[in-house]
Amino acid sequence: MGAIDCAAYEPTGSFREPVRLLLPGDAVRAYGGVKETTEAEVMTLNLEKLEVLRLVPDVRSVNPACPDCGGGMESMGRGKGFRCRRCGLREAKLEKASVELERGLSPGLYIPPPRAQRHLTKPLARYGKEKRNPPPMEMYEPWHWP
Repeated sequence: MGAIDCAAYEPTGSFREPVRLLLPGDAVRAYGGVKETTEAEVMTLNLEKLEVLRLVPDVRSVNPACPDCGGGMESMGRGKGFRCRRCGLREAKLEKASVELERGLSPGLYIPPPRAQRHLTKPLARYGKEKRNPPPMEMYEPWHWP
C-alpha cells in the first residue's frame, strides 16, 4: 500500500466522475502510465483504468432539528449550543448528529469510454471472459510441409 499522485484528464469524459467520488481512505488499484520527468518533478500516474477495492463510509456532522418546530438549527458558536432559524428556540444541550451519506460509487472496475482509450485497451465487456485453463493443443503430423 502506498500513495501516488494520479490524474484523470478531461478527454477521458465520464471516467473522471468515479475519480471525483473517491474519499481519503478508499482502497483502489490504479492502472496507467507515467511520463518520464526530471528528478526535481513529481511523477504523476496518468490513469487509464481504476479498480475500486474498498470504500470508507462518508460520515458527516449535521446540525440537529429543532425539538419544537422541526426547523433547521444553527450553531451559536463553539460550546454555546444551537438556535432555531424558524422559531428562535435556543438550546445549549443539543449536539451535532452524525449522518452517513450515500457514496454513489461501488467497488468495481472503471475504464474510460472507448473514444478515450488507447488502441490496445481491453474493452469492459471482455473482463471476466478470460480462458482459465485452455485445452492442450495437439500437433498434427506432419506439422509443416517441406
